[in-house]
Amino acid sequence: MGAYASVVGSAMAVRCRERYVLTEEEVVEDEENESAQRRAIKYCVEQVYYSAPVKISAVATPGHHMKSALITVDEEERFLPESCLVDPSGNVLVTPYRGGSAGGDGKARELVTRKHAIAAAALSRVREVPVAPAAPAASRVTASEVEVCWEPPAEATWSLVTKYEAAFLKRGARQARWVALGTVEVLRGEVLTARAAALSANSEYEFRVRARNSV
Repeated sequence: MGAYASVVGSAMAVRCRERYVLTEEEVVEDEENESAQRRAIKYCVEQVYYSAPVKISAVATPGHHMKSALITVDEEERFLPESCLVDPSGNVLVTPYRGGSAGGDGKARELVTRKHAIAAAALSRVREVPVAPAAPAASRVTASEVEVCWEPPAEATWSLVTKYEAAFLKRGARQARWVALGTVEVLRGEVLTARAAALSANSEYEFRVRARNSV
């Protein structure tokens, strides 16, 4: 929370210095912006970066007296987005990692090189989260590849899910980190799969899958 507070605090300091030139409506709007920006920063840290170590900096916002928040990740975390820019209204622009894909296929590479935006209004509407799918299990194993499969959650919560995100971790590694395998589209009533390639033989890996909603 310290990083969130530093960015929002910077925005508040600017607002307080300029309060004498703002109308009452503008002051109220700034307070709403601070809340929306804090919510968006929290979402990025927890849901975009999987709570990995990140750096949050306050940067100038063109045409606005409040600061934007720039969230970046360590260069070694190369399968996570390169940055998230949260403007004063809580809108997010995600810049994916610009290198190759984790899976090594063309489709995954296309997914990680396209910027995308998350509207503040969408984050404010999040009230219900999808239930986690069943734990993934290995369905095919070779010396350098593992294919895992999992079943979707119960029918009662299935409609909340728009996609799944799979990742793996090499246990015992000196700097173990989760490596994203990209997204898997929803197939109703089907067993879903993801494949990890270029793995090390005689090593232990952990896989996880999480369901995502439309945000």
